[in-house]
Amino acid sequence: MYGQATTGQGVRGYATTGSALYGATSSAKSGYALRTVGRVKLDKSVGIATVSAGSNHVTVTPGIDVTTTSAVVATLQGSAGGKTTVHRVSVSTTGDTFTIYLTANATASVKVAWFILG
Repeated sequence: MYGQATTGQGVRGYATTGSALYGATSSAKSGYALRTVGRVKLDKSVGIATVSAGSNHVTVTPGIDVTTTSAVVATLQGSAGGKTTVHRVSVSTTGDTFTIYLTANATASVKVAWFILG
């Protein structure tokens, strides 16, 4: 498959179920299923949340299904004060949300970047 565009999308897929686009290599140990040059834009599966000063968590509703196999990666985008870091992420499949917890209350509002897989 090859696609090229000067504006818009060079390749586009749509599926009501299953996968709109699927890439694979003949061996999981070699080759790349996806390779890009430049930034990658992922809608609804990545974002920035803010933990307010005085709080130790933020709940995120990404707008996509959150499943038992979903993995969420979260990292602070600044200082929450002291030695405060991301402690854990709790996934709620019934609410399609996840909550990012810090090790202590933030002394200042801090942004947390998140990425959801699966």
